[in-house]
Amino acid sequence: MHKRLAFILLTVVMAVQLMVGCMDGNMMGPIAPQSNSDSILEQAHRAKDYEHLISVADSLERLGAISEAKAYYWRGYATDRMNQKHAAEYHWKKALAAVKDFQDESEVTIYAKTASRLANLLNMKGDYERSLELTIPTAERIEHIHADTTADYANLLIFIGCCQSRYGKADEAMANNYARAYEKHLEFINRNHSDDAYKSAIAGLLNICYYSINTNHDSDALLWIARLDTMLNDYRLHPYATADYLDKQQARVYIYRATALGHLGDIDESAEAYKAFQKTNLSRTADGMFLAGDYLVSTQRWDEAVKSYQNLDEVVQNFQMDYTLENIQNVFLKKYYAHLGVGQMDSVLAVSMQICNKLDEAITKAKSDDAAALATIYETQQKEAELEAQRKKMAKQRQWNAIIAFAILFITVSIITVNRHLHARKIDEQNKLLARANAQAEESLRMKTKFIQQISHEIRTPLNILSGFTQVITTPDMELDNDTKRDINEQIKDNTKRITGLVNKMLELSDASSSAVIDRKDHVPAFQVAAQATDAAGIAKASHVTFDMKLSPDVEELSIQTNLNAATRALSLLLDNAIKFTKAPEAQHNTQEAGSTKQSVILSMDKTNDSVRFIVEDTGIGVPASEAEHIFDEFVQLDDYYDGTGIGLTVARSIARRMGGDIVLDTTYTGGARFIMTLPLS
Repeated sequence: MHKRLAFILLTVVMAVQLMVGCMDGNMMGPIAPQSNSDSILEQAHRAKDYEHLISVADSLERLGAISEAKAYYWRGYATDRMNQKHAAEYHWKKALAAVKDFQDESEVTIYAKTASRLANLLNMKGDYERSLELTIPTAERIEHIHADTTADYANLLIFIGCCQSRYGKADEAMANNYARAYEKHLEFINRNHSDDAYKSAIAGLLNICYYSINTNHDSDALLWIARLDTMLNDYRLHPYATADYLDKQQARVYIYRATALGHLGDIDESAEAYKAFQKTNLSRTADGMFLAGDYLVSTQRWDEAVKSYQNLDEVVQNFQMDYTLENIQNVFLKKYYAHLGVGQMDSVLAVSMQICNKLDEAITKAKSDDAAALATIYETQQKEAELEAQRKKMAKQRQWNAIIAFAILFITVSIITVNRHLHARKIDEQNKLLARANAQAEESLRMKTKFIQQISHEIRTPLNILSGFTQVITTPDMELDNDTKRDINEQIKDNTKRITGLVNKMLELSDASSSAVIDRKDHVPAFQVAAQATDAAGIAKASHVTFDMKLSPDVEELSIQTNLNAATRALSLLLDNAIKFTKAPEAQHNTQEAGSTKQSVILSMDKTNDSVRFIVEDTGIGVPASEAEHIFDEFVQLDDYYDGTGIGLTVARSIARRMGGDIVLDTTYTGGARFIMTLPLS
């Protein structure tokens, strides 16, 4: 039963899943698991195919495999790498706005990562005011939800500090943010010891050093350069640390220290730091020579400074620098000062013209970028509108799918519940039947034991009498008068008859369970059955009852086709039962006086359409209605104070039924007991 129900449930669930999968599949295809989606995005990211990365993000969002915020983050990342700064800014702002569930760890991670990248983008553009407007509330939100344990949050604090470093009155706030960020990075490294944890912290410290130097916080810069140097030394022990990466970052430590010391006028130590920088591989690259330019200008080493800016255009391209006012001030004007310092006026004029041209190009490019950005944003908004429409359609379809699935599940559960209830009720009924059967078996065993004890007592008593008389008769020289002999003879006959009757009862009991039909070949008056049964039972001689026989007129001359001996025997057993249960119980025999009121037994007969009824009615102890069938079971004795074997009614009913009739107790009679034996007429 359980296996069948389990199979039905499994089949229905599979059908529901298939149906829902097909419906969803028709609209949007299979949904990729979260880990697979991240893997697909990471592969596109590593391939640096940013157009493809945008396409992948769009597809995964449409499939519902990634959140809206994550899709916007990767679009922003890809457009930023393609130098589409306006589009990147737009996508990252949309990503921040798309995060709604701040209890979802993956969404909070995207929120912090997006805020960090957007802050960096705004800082690179020199838009410090807008950067602060974004980063400060974002950092407060992350702190409020206790998600301030990531490297992205730490770098967000650094970008806030970098923006504050541009305002002279914000030095204390800047220092606090730098310090908190440093502590967060150290905590993150202690928890993870990963390559990313170290590199993220090193990048953050490089930003602090760079902005400190460029905002004339040179003393603070030396402190952070020392901390950066210590972290690099720790990272050298990391198994993933590479020589090329360590060389680049150590070179920056040397050149930043040389520049800060040069600004502070410590020429000797500045020169030592610069010598250390020159021993690195980075110093011989265009990027390294550009880094050296700031130091060389600050120490008025003009000839070397001019050489360091020879490959400036290559550096600008490598770093994807925009020709903003800040970049012109920090980069191109230093080249101008270098040439001015060596007195190369032609070169000074050429650099000046280059700056003017770059400014003109920057303005033109800015307009073009703005137009392209607006086009990109418009295209993105169109996609968003399409996605929103598709989401609504999918949501409606999923709602219907859910309703159908729920309905099928409800029906299935209902069927299983009903079946389980029916099964439980069936088991309960079986348990009740089993308990009843066990009780009946125990009762039957008790009755059989009692029967054996009763039969043993019933047989032992006449046997003892017979044994006693036998000893008397066989005793030598024992003289007995005629009256004594006659009495002994009668006693021997009575007890022999008693034993014979008990044996016959036992034989009848063994035959009572038989279903063999008793032949009915005797054509006799119905009255003859009653008369012979009365004589056989000896009820007319019973001293404690008055007996009467009543015949209706239609049975006085009625003849029936039956088995005379069997019918007589069944009726005599009913009369025997009446004799026994109209007496006082054995326990009360000594308290009953001879003059007590006699009980009554009446045998009456009547006729129906196809049968004759023999009715034995007495004024004895009666039978409860609840026991109307139980008393016909083998060995049943309702009152233990009465002698008997408990098989008389069993045998009587068996005989009657095997002749086509029956014996029942009339439960409507309350004056004692009334048994009705029905026999067919023919």
